[in-house]
Amino acid sequence: MDPERRAILIGSSQFPADPKLPPLRCPDNDVEGLRRLLCSDAQGGYYREVVPLPNKPHYEVLKAVNVALRRANKDDFVLIYYSGHGKLDRAGRLYLAASNTEGDALESTSVPVAAILDYVRLSNCRNVGLILDCCYSGAVGDSIFKGGVEEQLQQASSSAGIYILTASTSVQVAEEKEKDEYGLLTKHIIRGIESGEADAREAGQISMDDLYRYVHPKVRQEGFQEPMKWDLGVKGELIVARSGRTPREERRKEIRAMMLKYAEQRLISDRLLSQALHVLALRPDELHGDERKRDDLLQELLHERLPLGEFIDQWNILPLPPLPPDRSGGRRIAIMHKDPDGTTTTVTRGRRRMIALVAVLVPVMALAGWWIMSLAREGSPTESHPPITTVPKAEPQAAGAAKQRAPTVKTNPGDGQTYVWIPPGEFQMGCSPGDSECGGDEKPARKVKITRGFWLGQTEVTQAAYERVTGANPSDVGGAQHPVESVSWTQARNYCEAVGGRLPTEAEWEYAARAGNPASRYGQIDAIAWHNSGMAHQVREKKPNAKGLYDMLGNVWEWVEDWYEEGYYRTLSSPAVDPKGPPKGTLRVLRGGSWLSPPRQVRASVRYSERPEFWSTHVGFRCAREVIP
Repeated sequence: MDPERRAILIGSSQFPADPKLPPLRCPDNDVEGLRRLLCSDAQGGYYREVVPLPNKPHYEVLKAVNVALRRANKDDFVLIYYSGHGKLDRAGRLYLAASNTEGDALESTSVPVAAILDYVRLSNCRNVGLILDCCYSGAVGDSIFKGGVEEQLQQASSSAGIYILTASTSVQVAEEKEKDEYGLLTKHIIRGIESGEADAREAGQISMDDLYRYVHPKVRQEGFQEPMKWDLGVKGELIVARSGRTPREERRKEIRAMMLKYAEQRLISDRLLSQALHVLALRPDELHGDERKRDDLLQELLHERLPLGEFIDQWNILPLPPLPPDRSGGRRIAIMHKDPDGTTTTVTRGRRRMIALVAVLVPVMALAGWWIMSLAREGSPTESHPPITTVPKAEPQAAGAAKQRAPTVKTNPGDGQTYVWIPPGEFQMGCSPGDSECGGDEKPARKVKITRGFWLGQTEVTQAAYERVTGANPSDVGGAQHPVESVSWTQARNYCEAVGGRLPTEAEWEYAARAGNPASRYGQIDAIAWHNSGMAHQVREKKPNAKGLYDMLGNVWEWVEDWYEEGYYRTLSSPAVDPKGPPKGTLRVLRGGSWLSPPRQVRASVRYSERPEFWSTHVGFRCAREVIP
């Protein structure tokens, strides 16, 4: 039996049982807009059942969800969508308002998200998508991690699995913009599916993960909301809709055959063919600048919207395409040519005809030049490097300022990143003198001794370094010299260990960040830190502190080694010697603030905490080492 798809679309806009609950304008439109999409031949069409539930009491909603999940077989897909009021009880648990919801009887008159998660656990279905467009929807994470549902899902039959997409975090409301027809999250979900833009992989279909990657930056650009996601026990991709686009792989084959035919007929040059095959070998996320323009020209030629002569003229105006980046862990993918006689040859093996010579020499020469330049610029990440000590260009000194000793820096052979030597010393850890914005977990300030010097990354770990070491780049905003972000504490720790280091302790981090400055910041905030800026930025664009460290405040929050405990400073002696944090806990510490943070969070003593598996577009890290050879 072929897998079946069902969708339950829940919208609550009217709340006659409780006049304190304000009516909402968008949920009815949200449900109808999604119903229309999922029932259309272009985007949906393959759902066996799409059930809209506008303004129903909570018991009807629970029954519909329960029945849909019980009917679903292991390989079926069930999509559960909700738009309306999200409410929290005193324990912080999330409830979805229904038409009969009463605020004074919240638990018995609304839909507990925990119940939906229980239905998933008891179902045979392993493909469940849950989308929550409501206030505080990120609190579903508390139901997962505090309630142990994740562990239950993992321990249940191999069929249990759910992908959750929420409109906001656990402390954010969800917006209905005045002129919008739909809620903010749902608006971008519908746009992404209707336009096909959410199909960034050009696969012809849109998964839950595609939706998250599409809506996250869109929602962030329009306001303060930050969509969240959880992927628990899901095997494979959960396809929500068709994109209406021809899959890129199919188009690639058609274009390749077309270009080989033109080359055989001597209508295009061998160089143009080689360039075209290079562009076709790139993934969609690798197409930038002129490569994207070349790809667009190939699409225009395929669909006969551009005559061949005009295509050649526009193609030749563009510069030669550069060597594609290596995203395969050092194993480059060979480009294959299929001859008119049906035989297939790898360009790296050569051909007797001139086309093969060009196809080989262009990428090989580019690869050799790229490799030599990389060695000269950064050094091989696998070879041993002699100690390198350099003196960075000094920042201009203010009149009357004391001269600062130039920092000692070395290049870590593990990842090619520059590290700064932090000598031992003493400092006051915690709330800075005169700082009125300190939180309770920053008090009381304690004298701390760091008895052993250490090396600390001069910048946050960059995407270039992370990709060089791991072969992957999870970041949302691309750029070789941007900090890698969207990494969990575990991923950060594993990276540091892989390059011969570790995460710094919280005390080491603050000691290095202050660099002898007892104030809440080591400089004027806009001169030293990216904050409230809309996205992460390249490293080294702001002024460093006195130790020569960049972006210790702002840009991305930085994971440190310690477990978090709110009253930890109260347990420290004064002076505390090389403190390493509480012996155990459930949350890890983040320091420094980020591009998303308001000024009050961009201070040397600010402490933030998250689960070790948490990741976000404003979270990164830097590494420490005891010794650099």
